[in-house]
Amino acid sequence: MLGAALPAEPLRAVVGNLAWTHDGSVWALWRVDPVPYRYATAEDKVSYGRSAATLLRALRGEPLLLSLCGRVGADDTARRTLAGIDAARHPVYTEISAAYRRLLSGTDLRERSYWLALPLPHGNTLTAAVGALAGAGSQFARSFGLAPAAPSLAEVRARSAQATKVTRAITGLTPATPDEVLWIHRRAPRRGTAGEPVLAAARRQGRAAATWRGGRLRVPSYAALGEVHLDEGGRAAAAAGTRPAGRSSLLESGMRWLRDGGPATGGNPFSHRYVRITTPDAGVSHQAFLVLSDLPTEWLFPGGEWLAGLHEDVPFGIDWAIRATVLTGTEAKTKVGRKRRQIADQLGEYTPGENEEPGLTEDVPDWVLTGQQQLADEQASLDANQAEVEYQMSVVLGVWGATRAECEERAEALRLTFSDDLIAVRPTGDQIACYAAMLPGVPAPRVVDDYRQFLLADDLAKAMPLVGGRLGDRTGQVLGLTADGGLAEPVQLNIAGWTQRDISASLGLFAELGAGKSVTLKKILADVGAGGGRTIGWDRTRTQEQSVFLRAVFGDHAVQVVDLARPTAFSLDPLRVLPGLDGITAAETFVAQLLGVDATSETGTVLAEALASIAEDAKRSMSVLIQALAEDAERGSAAAGTLARQLSAAARRPVCGVIFDPDLPALDLTAAHIVFATHQMALPKRHELRSDLQAAKLPFAALFGRAVLTLSAQLAKTVAFGDPRFVLVHADECYWLTREGEGSPGYDTVLELIRDGRKNHAGILLAGHDPDDTGDDTLLGLLSATFIGRQRNRRLASRYVDALGVTDPDVRDRLLRTITDDLSPLSHIDPASGDAVVQPGREGEFIAKIHQRMGRLRVLIAPMPRLQAAIRTTPDAEAGRL
Repeated sequence: MLGAALPAEPLRAVVGNLAWTHDGSVWALWRVDPVPYRYATAEDKVSYGRSAATLLRALRGEPLLLSLCGRVGADDTARRTLAGIDAARHPVYTEISAAYRRLLSGTDLRERSYWLALPLPHGNTLTAAVGALAGAGSQFARSFGLAPAAPSLAEVRARSAQATKVTRAITGLTPATPDEVLWIHRRAPRRGTAGEPVLAAARRQGRAAATWRGGRLRVPSYAALGEVHLDEGGRAAAAAGTRPAGRSSLLESGMRWLRDGGPATGGNPFSHRYVRITTPDAGVSHQAFLVLSDLPTEWLFPGGEWLAGLHEDVPFGIDWAIRATVLTGTEAKTKVGRKRRQIADQLGEYTPGENEEPGLTEDVPDWVLTGQQQLADEQASLDANQAEVEYQMSVVLGVWGATRAECEERAEALRLTFSDDLIAVRPTGDQIACYAAMLPGVPAPRVVDDYRQFLLADDLAKAMPLVGGRLGDRTGQVLGLTADGGLAEPVQLNIAGWTQRDISASLGLFAELGAGKSVTLKKILADVGAGGGRTIGWDRTRTQEQSVFLRAVFGDHAVQVVDLARPTAFSLDPLRVLPGLDGITAAETFVAQLLGVDATSETGTVLAEALASIAEDAKRSMSVLIQALAEDAERGSAAAGTLARQLSAAARRPVCGVIFDPDLPALDLTAAHIVFATHQMALPKRHELRSDLQAAKLPFAALFGRAVLTLSAQLAKTVAFGDPRFVLVHADECYWLTREGEGSPGYDTVLELIRDGRKNHAGILLAGHDPDDTGDDTLLGLLSATFIGRQRNRRLASRYVDALGVTDPDVRDRLLRTITDDLSPLSHIDPASGDAVVQPGREGEFIAKIHQRMGRLRVLIAPMPRLQAAIRTTPDAEAGRL
């Protein structure tokens, strides 16, 4: 049972993106691509405004522009995470996905989509008459319970040609599918209910499309769309629930009559400005609608985009629609000229005549002068741009709630967000009409004319109606939820898939201590490893938190840890670890860097000859190399004797056991996860390397640390470029690897991984407290994704903004305030300790720039006990007590 503003069954047939209605009209629907606007520069915003104006100027007729905040199902999110994953081969990945599905099932997930619906014009009078007759025949058939006649093949082809012409003329339009058209209609009465249909699920069904059989169009039944009960103001429900008032309930009935308008009529009518919608499968939905009754005469651009503000400033989902009639420039000029003449006549009423004294005339009202100026401005704009058009439009806003109280609260909150110049009202008695105004294929109800506004396409574009866009990837594991505006939308990251899209799999992660950097890094490592990839990197923590975490997730057998400062588990002897010439080259580089050997000197030549002599030895090692040098010394080579003596001295040092101890098993480079533990490993300071004098006085431990770090970088590159599986190289506190700058082995390895990792299906993740730790702007600029966490030091926070590539002064200031004050803010007081801690529910917030799109997100950790127990780095409160 539908209201008077709605036909009982709005659609007669749906073919492609075309919808035939029972009144004879044919509508075409498209999805519209939004633009990333919140963090755009002023220059980009102006460019986006011009693009929106171009789209709006190209429309004709009576377009309906829809912005819908649809539900995202946790099951659909889980399905996207598992796309391309063999569940049997990757059980940990499946376990993580199932954990996220459980976590997200209790969250109201939303995504915003934009749609353009346009009733197609009739080609001529005959076509219009045929359409009207077809609509009348459809209504007549339905009155007798007969199926309405389907459109003919010739009509479908003619209408398809019209829609195709629009698609080609306007960029950014994608024809809607039949399932998407049905989703818009099915979702409308179910907003906010548990049965609200999910767009992704609707797209998979494929049941709405008509088919051709035997030369005739076979159309599925759309009768279910009419199984909706619309109750204006909930009056019918109130009347049905009224019980006879006895003496004990007389006062209660009176109070309800005053508060809610009585059981059915009377009382306070403004308490019924909502619609109670009942459907057989989703139950009851409470929805309230507002209409913009007044717009400001002008607004700042960029800076005053009131339609974009609905998405950014309201903490709950909102649907909105623009119902318009478009006048061409010629038609608009004619109308403006007529109105200007009318205004001139009104001004004449206030102008003194020849025989009248000036004091006897009244002052000209402000509204007359304002109207005169507005018409003059509109005339000037129409004269300046021959393509300009006028929109006679109404803006309808819709909110919903699980209960009537929640619906009312949101409607009032939305109404109060507007200024004195931008006024929204809730039409009393026209809530069903507002509901109908947001449905494609339904004629515009009277309420649209009651609140009609007049704007040029350029002015409407400056309200920025098409903003948004997805952050992250469409597939891959869940990283977190968006934290911009009122929508919580899953953010997924498929790093391993970037290289297949010709995108560098390189990331930067920067935040102050305790802001979630290490937790996010480990979460990404788990996602890559669970999906069948490999990880190799450096861990500088005392507790070796990365290896502890990876073992907790994947088991001890999957992780090999090489302690570069305290050799206890595996050997990094390049002659044992790397096969063939790779091992020979790595060994030569290691010895040359450790002992300061010039490759072109006599000593360098002797070293190369000794390595060549043992290259084919099946048991080659650094010990075998020392023995070969000793034998060369016995044959009279002084340089070989010096090298043998120096390497023997190094081998006797405990710290060098990771290279020279023959009893340690060699590192297995095929291990799924390799971690180089570097805690307490000595390295030269940056200023020591800038001076030849200081470099010559470096202690042996620093020389060895630098040489073994270079060796580990070579091993990481070898693993990354030599395995067909995706390999992610990671470096937390990355300054240890890149601080020597361009030309150093660590820096060059990172640069090569960024530049050539795409070709070799490999990636790199750099993390630190300061973006300058990466070495220079070149590395930062080449990163495909950058994550910025809390940084309360404003000087460092400014570097964070630089890392995002933002130069616009206004955007920089806004980002600086966000990074220093509003990312995981320490604004909550712990009742037990009285200390300031992160506000609950806001842990792990970052500003992310992924594939040139920027947004705020909150990283989520999968609710798996073993994962959660190992991923945190916050010390136990009990451990800090004496």
